[in-house]
Amino acid sequence: MGKRLILKVNNKREFTERFTEICVGVFELTKKEVLILNELQIHYLSYQDKETSYKDTCLLMYTKLDSIKEELSINDFGFKKHIRNLKKKSAIFIEDNSLVINSFLIPVKNFSIEFNIDEGHKEGKEKDGEASQTINHHLK
Repeated sequence: MGKRLILKVNNKREFTERFTEICVGVFELTKKEVLILNELQIHYLSYQDKETSYKDTCLLMYTKLDSIKEELSINDFGFKKHIRNLKKKSAIFIEDNSLVINSFLIPVKNFSIEFNIDEGHKEGKEKDGEASQTINHHLK
């Protein structure tokens, strides 16, 4: 039987921040990138609450980039660099004036993590000389 961890939060922003703290590790995001991602997640959740279609949500998310830059007081060059890094790290995807958050980073109230332990695997040595990848964070 597995263990269960319950986190209590006071509001949607705190929920988003805590969720991201748990899931963001595999993406190796900087603090600024996490701040930008949190703002995108908050907008995503507000559109979801309004039952906006997925396609419209993606279009609306793209239009929010300038207001997020202003809200976080990040200069244009720095903001573009952080957006480029978020895309490079597969945290977000931008195409045809639409912005999509990696599905792994969309906050949900219930999710589970499963660890598969390879008991025959020797620490420091890969099985059959091949590198194994335990987490594939390039989900599309």
